[in-house]
Amino acid sequence: MPSAKLPEGFEWNSDCPERMELLYQGVRVGKVKPMAGVWIAIVEPVFSAGMGETCVVPTMGRGQTWLRTWAEKRSEYVRATVLSHRLVGRTLATDTSGTDKPKGVFQLVPIL
Repeated sequence: MPSAKLPEGFEWNSDCPERMELLYQGVRVGKVKPMAGVWIAIVEPVFSAGMGETCVVPTMGRGQTWLRTWAEKRSEYVRATVLSHRLVGRTLATDTSGTDKPKGVFQLVPIL
């Protein structure tokens, strides 16, 4: 695992040995997983304008580095997205923090 520090509130979830997930306060932001002999780093569509940014890399560690760099550059956006959903009582579809919460569909809601 790369030794560089993640932005505050972010953490790696390695519960599944064949992939690594990047979480922000229990919400999956991205993951690194094997695919056809290489590794692919994927940002959840909810955090990348609905497009799901991806990067093909040779190792899991390189994928983690790519996601960490992505998170450093967009940490304020990720924080605001998660916070805005929690303030209006919505759960992001990628929220892994509890099983008792209903899974919702991402929708931007203006906060007045």
